[in-house]
Amino acid sequence: MNPVAVSIIVPAHNEASRLDTCLSSIVEMSRTKGWQALVVDDGSTDETAKVARGAGLPVIRNETPQGVAAARNLGANRADGDVLVFVDADVVAPAETLEALVARLVDDAGVHAVGAWPEVSDLSPEWSARFVGLRAAMPFKIGPRSDIECFSAFQSECGAIRRETFQAVGGFPDHHRGVGMEEFEMGHTLERLGYRNVILADAHYYHHFKPLGPRCRELYRRTRRWVPLLLDRGRLESTGAVGTGHETLSCGLSVAAAAGLVVAPFHAGGLVLSASALAAQGLVERRFLALARRTCGPAMALYALPALQCINLSIAAGFAAGLVDQVARGGRTPEQR
Repeated sequence: MNPVAVSIIVPAHNEASRLDTCLSSIVEMSRTKGWQALVVDDGSTDETAKVARGAGLPVIRNETPQGVAAARNLGANRADGDVLVFVDADVVAPAETLEALVARLVDDAGVHAVGAWPEVSDLSPEWSARFVGLRAAMPFKIGPRSDIECFSAFQSECGAIRRETFQAVGGFPDHHRGVGMEEFEMGHTLERLGYRNVILADAHYYHHFKPLGPRCRELYRRTRRWVPLLLDRGRLESTGAVGTGHETLSCGLSVAAAAGLVVAPFHAGGLVLSASALAAQGLVERRFLALARRTCGPAMALYALPALQCINLSIAAGFAAGLVDQVARGGRTPEQR
């Protein structure tokens, strides 16, 4: 691999308890490869900056939280590398993953951005958090183990991009301020401008997944923000992303099952509708349920189907709220207001 200037950027907000774990491999790459590494402290009120400095890394600080997209952009503006690698503070990226991301950009001039995929690990030991991790990892574990070409989101949790490409797309859109959907908006821009964005089959990372309740709230908020992006793009997302055809069908079946239960006290056909929808969902999700059983045992497979209803109904509610938002703002996206 030819020498290349690489910068690893870690945005962090109140991540003192997990940052050491995240930075271990990053510090290793900085020492062995000479890569630049820096932490962007986005208005933390804990000892995030102290932990980063203790690991020997420079810290850039926002005095007040500006959001993860703005934090990544600030880090990119201060970085020196020709290749920018982004790793979130609640992620652990093995050294070989970081090497694989950079190597692909160095060795293949036709690729402009690359990402890794989430793997289930003991970082999320809680039962419901392991389910959430399985659901996130599912597209990469049950499909063919090959690169995913033309991915519709930049994998900002653990991904790399050429600096010139990052600048061409304007960096991460930061108008949401919170977490979520900036990676899809950026991915759509990469797609629209003809840049090749690839998920590597041989590059994975580990994530501190949230338990089911917080994950459902997060999915509601993210889907609500995603609606204008969907309408602007005019089609669903690619394999491995949110908003895929598989996910949409599963969500629709959960809504049908819930609607059947609402109707059931007034009409016997409601129970038939619910039972039929759940049976169909079992077929749609059969590979995921098999993955849950194979990875965590039969109890997880039994848990997975009701847990899916929680996730799917949260997504459906977020989609409905997003449509209402669109009507309220006259079809304009938030940044156009």
